[in-house]
Amino acid sequence: MATVDDKKVIFSMVGVSKIIPQNQKQILKNIYLSFFYGAKIGIVGLNGAGKSTLMKILTGLIHDYKGSVLIEGNAPGDKTKAITAYLPEQTFIHDWMRNIDAIDYFNDFFTDFDKNKALDMLDRFGLDRKQKAKTMSKGMQEKLLLSLVMSREADLYILDEPTTGLHAADVHKLIEVLQRLVDAGNT
Repeated sequence: MATVDDKKVIFSMVGVSKIIPQNQKQILKNIYLSFFYGAKIGIVGLNGAGKSTLMKILTGLIHDYKGSVLIEGNAPGDKTKAITAYLPEQTFIHDWMRNIDAIDYFNDFFTDFDKNKALDMLDRFGLDRKQKAKTMSKGMQEKLLLSLVMSREADLYILDEPTTGLHAADVHKLIEVLQRLVDAGNT
């Protein structure tokens, strides 16, 4: 793991470029990034600028890029997925699932998942534990997904458009949760 002035770097990208094969459009060009533990980073850009692609590279979902990516000194893969919590831009909850089913699923799947924290977040967001995903609005689904992802004890949280569908009061709640994670040393 790299250090700069005694600060540990959680991830770095060196010369990362990505071309979309279907149309040969260069979506990322020669990106250099490094972030220390505890950093809060926002990626801003126009639609189609490559923000989600950048996050998918970080999470190991995209492999066909040029350059180097390291998370805690490792290329994206099994080791880094264990320390990275990712909220994609699209829902990953099945329509038949109730909120409690999604929480139980995460609890079974991730060893670093805190079920009590997830239940507390559901309550804070005002979500019914027994409501099915197919009956929830986009904002309600986003609150469920945030409750799941943010209840992992990960070193790195990657959130793709986490405020989509949220009202201002819920955005404020999310910011409070993020600040508590940063205060605890998470990125």
